[in-house]
Amino acid sequence: MRALFLVAMGCVAGCGGGDGTMGGDGGMVTVDSMVNTGTVTEAEGATRSNDSTSAAESIKLGDTVNGTIGAMVAGMGTDQDYYKFSITAPTLVRITLQTRASGDYQALGVLVHSTGQTFENIVRPGSDTSMASREAFLSRTGNYHVRVVDLRNEGATPANVGGPTSTYMFKVEAVTPTPTAVTLPLPAGSQMVTVPADGKVTIFEFTTPAANHTIKAETRASRLSPASNVDTLIYLMDQTQTTASQVDYSDDISTGAMNYDSLISIKAPRAGKHWVVADFTDITGAARNLTITIEDLGP
Repeated sequence: MRALFLVAMGCVAGCGGGDGTMGGDGGMVTVDSMVNTGTVTEAEGATRSNDSTSAAESIKLGDTVNGTIGAMVAGMGTDQDYYKFSITAPTLVRITLQTRASGDYQALGVLVHSTGQTFENIVRPGSDTSMASREAFLSRTGNYHVRVVDLRNEGATPANVGGPTSTYMFKVEAVTPTPTAVTLPLPAGSQMVTVPADGKVTIFEFTTPAANHTIKAETRASRLSPASNVDTLIYLMDQTQTTASQVDYSDDISTGAMNYDSLISIKAPRAGKHWVVADFTDITGAARNLTITIEDLGP
C-alpha cells in the first residue's frame, strides 16, 4: 500500500459472516449473530466519543448507519467516526458511504485490517463525491474497523468542514462471491483485469492436483506502461476445508522502489479447490487496469 494521506489507526483484525461468508466448498456459512438489517443512529455526542478505534461503535453486517461529521472543535481537530464489526469466516463485503438527508457530506472511508497483516482498503468516490462504494475481501476472522470522514477534511489543505448538514449513510454488507473457474497456468500466461466503477473484486478458482504444489500469483499495475493507478492486493485461499483459510497474501512487492504490485509464491498444503483473490487497497486515478499471472509450479 502506497503512502496515503489517510491516517492509519490500529484495529483488531477479522472477517465477517452472513450472506457471502465462505465455507471450504464455496458455499455459505450462516452466522446470524453477526448479520443484521436494522438501522443504527450514530451515538457520538459533543465529546467525540467514537473518534478512535478503541471507542468505535459496534455494528453488524447489513446495518444501515446514519451519522454526521460534526463541526471542528478547537484542540480536537475535524470529526472522524469509527465503527467496528466482526466476522467468523473469510467474507467478501461491499462498503457504501453516501450523503444523507440532502446534506453536503463528501464520501470517504477507510476499512482497517490488523489481523497480524496491517493494511487498509480505501473507499474513495468517483466524479460524484456524494457516494463511494466498493467490495473488499476479508481473509481473517475477528474485528474490523471502518473510519468515516469527509473527503474535504483530508489531504495537505483540509477544509475543516462539518456540522448539521454533513450527514451520511454508511453500510457494510456481505455479498456472494462469484469466482471464475480457470485452469493453470492462465491462458496466454496472464490475464488483463479492469476494476469496474463499482469496485467489484475478481476471484479466480482452480484445483491443485496434489498437496504441496507451489502456487505463484503476481500482479502488474504500477509496473505497466503506462502505469496503472491500482494499488493491488492478492490472497491465496484454501477452499478445501469446511471453513476457508488464508494460505498467504501480498500487498506491495517493494514500497521503497514504489512497486505497489503483489507477489505470492508458496506451497499450497492440500490438494483441491483454491482461490486467488485480486483485491486492491486503493485506486488513485483513472487507470484501473492490471494483469495477473497464476501458475502451478509443481511440488
